[in-house]
Amino acid sequence: MIRPACWPRLLASDGALLAVIALAGSAATSPDAPRQDRARAALLAADSALGARASAEGLLTALSGGLARDGYFLVEGQPILRGSEAILRQLRRDPSAGVATGRVSWSPLLAEVSADGTHGYTVGRIVVRTPGDSTAHGKYLAYWRRTPAD
Repeated sequence: MIRPACWPRLLASDGALLAVIALAGSAATSPDAPRQDRARAALLAADSALGARASAEGLLTALSGGLARDGYFLVEGQPILRGSEAILRQLRRDPSAGVATGRVSWSPLLAEVSADGTHGYTVGRIVVRTPGDSTAHGKYLAYWRRTPAD
């Protein structure tokens, strides 16, 4: 059984949806369709849990333990950030984005996983609320890589 703890590495997210690429072998007609359905459900649950943690504790806290060391973070109008340290450093430094001092919440709408269940992505809606009562709505794409549970 795939547990949400097996999907702890967030690789990319974006305020504007960039692209959705269907991964090979995820068709519902596959003999592995029940396994694929369980993997999708586990990935949606992991993304929902991370979103709930970000909403309750802040994005920095939520992402601190879940970003891949070689991950990317994409925000419209900003340079692409690579590596968990660079991502977290920039998020701490840039309060104008609302992520360091405001509240971020998101909810996944769909997930897809690779045929072998080691890679997947989620797509959903995101809301950023800054302390100055400004609210920004957007979409995100998060790419996940399955890692062994610790």
